[in-house]
Amino acid sequence: MQSPSSQMRSQSYHQEREYDHFRSNSGDEESAIELGQAHDLPGIAATAPSMVNPYAPPNVARPTKHLYIVTFKCSRSDVYYIPENVGLEVKAGDMVIVEGDRGQDLGQVTHCDVALEDARQNLKEASEQHFRWLMMFSRHVQNGNTGMVNPNGMLAASNGEQYGREGGMGPRPPLQAPIVDDIRPKMLKRLAQGHEIQVLRDKEGAEAKAKRVCQQKAIEHGLTMEILDAEYQLDYKKLTFFYYADCYINFNHLVTDLFKVYKARIWMT
Repeated sequence: MQSPSSQMRSQSYHQEREYDHFRSNSGDEESAIELGQAHDLPGIAATAPSMVNPYAPPNVARPTKHLYIVTFKCSRSDVYYIPENVGLEVKAGDMVIVEGDRGQDLGQVTHCDVALEDARQNLKEASEQHFRWLMMFSRHVQNGNTGMVNPNGMLAASNGEQYGREGGMGPRPPLQAPIVDDIRPKMLKRLAQGHEIQVLRDKEGAEAKAKRVCQQKAIEHGLTMEILDAEYQLDYKKLTFFYYADCYINFNHLVTDLFKVYKARIWMT
């Protein structure tokens, strides 16, 4: 039996023979492969393998987002972003096409390149302004029933209760100014074209008619609620009704009837 040192010398000898044989046959010493580097000799620590993944994507920083406030009908507003390196430049006053609810919408830019905290504050102020617009449409306010408006500028329930939730289906609390919590910016796509701006003007008549139809159907269903306003998304894929009620309203059947008429997603808020 050979000692460990004898085995190492024998293995080294065979590797040198393989190297010399390859070099003599190839005739190119620079291209000769040192087989000794391809075999780990006993007692010699192997070089630690590289931890770099050759298939990993390049280390490119994510595009940052510039936040913009876009306003719609009656000061309803939302927060949008433009990714970097897309070449789109907008300024306050521009009419723009933005990502909508399963479609797209059109609004006007009011604030550009705002920080997240500033966007939250701007959105809160716009929500309060939108609520004041809706109160102007309410018969309770028009008839001088100021008891329906609490000190915070919200329409309160007749029993004095206040609610702080907002949803889209099923029983609902009375209308109140929206609470701005987490902001989820959507994409600002591009500048609006002339024919799209014309559609924005034309749909105001359709919204006024939809408001009257919704109010009539609410009466037919025996629902004690007041329809304050209606707003179409630009692509007519969504129709939002803003309403007031002093109690919970289950308007599922009303929504079904409205869908049959307008073939659009109906949202009650």
